[in-house]
Amino acid sequence: MKNLLRFFIISSSIIICLSNSINITITCEYTPNFNQSTNTTTFYCFTKNVSITEKETNVVKIIELQNSTTKSFSSSKVTLFSINSQIVKYFPQNIDKIFKNLQTLTIRNCELKEISQKDLKNFKNLKFLQLARNKIVKIEKNLFKFNPKLELIDLFKNQLKVIDADTFDDLKNLNTLFLVDNKCISKQALSNRNEVLKLIQEIKINCK
Repeated sequence: MKNLLRFFIISSSIIICLSNSINITITCEYTPNFNQSTNTTTFYCFTKNVSITEKETNVVKIIELQNSTTKSFSSSKVTLFSINSQIVKYFPQNIDKIFKNLQTLTIRNCELKEISQKDLKNFKNLKFLQLARNKIVKIEKNLFKFNPKLELIDLFKNQLKVIDADTFDDLKNLNTLFLVDNKCISKQALSNRNEVLKLIQEIKINCK
C-alpha cells in the first residue's frame, strides 16, 4: 500500500508538472544572408505574433511564413533569432533545440522580466545578445558562463537594480556593452574593450 501511495504521489507530480507546461508554435519570416567570403548562405528568423506570459513556455514548432526560404534552408543554418515589440514576459524555452547555431539572439521591447543562465546555457556560439527596452531587474551570477563568445550585450532601457559583480569578467571578447537608462547605471561602451573594462568596474561599485 505504501509503494502504491508513493507511485500515486510521483505520478500526480508529473501530471501537475506537465499541466503547468505550455507549448506554443512560432511563425518565422526567414531572410537569407549570403556571405561572399565563405560562399555560404545563412538565415535570419524574424518572428510574428508571439505571446508568452507564463514561465516554462516551450516552443515546439516553427512555422515558415509565406515560403520565405530556399532549397538550401535548414534550421542549423539559422544564425539570428529575433522577437521585436511583442509580448514575451519570459524567455521562450526550446529555441536552442530548434536553432542550434544561433549567433544573434534578440528579444527587444517585449516586457521581458528576467533572464537566467538556464535560458542561455546551450547557445554556445552566441555573439550578440540584444535585450533592450524590457523589464529586467537583476542580472544573476554566472549568467553568461556558457556564452564565452559574446561580443555585444545590449541591456538598454531595462530596470536593472542589481548586477552581480563578476557577471562580465570572463567575457574576453566583449567589446560593446549598452547599459544606458537603467536604475543602477546609465552608461555604454561602444566597440572598445578598454571602455568595457572601465564600465565593468563601475558596475561593481554601483549595482551591488
